[in-house]
Amino acid sequence: MGLSQIAQTYGNSSLRLTPWQNILITDIPKNQVDLVVQAIADLGLTIATTDPYAAIVACSGCTGC
Repeated sequence: MGLSQIAQTYGNSSLRLTPWQNILITDIPKNQVDLVVQAIADLGLTIATTDPYAAIVACSGCTGC
């Protein structure tokens, strides 16, 4: 299961990219958040803002980056 499948299963099938290179899965019912967090962890990804990889940003070719 990938992020798009998680979005289809638990949300409204929408994945949103932010200017800060994050991906948002929208419209997750509160009672299913723990399932989504586990599904994301099963992909080897994290939602923790304290993870060192959360601070990595790549914006080659962008002035000021």
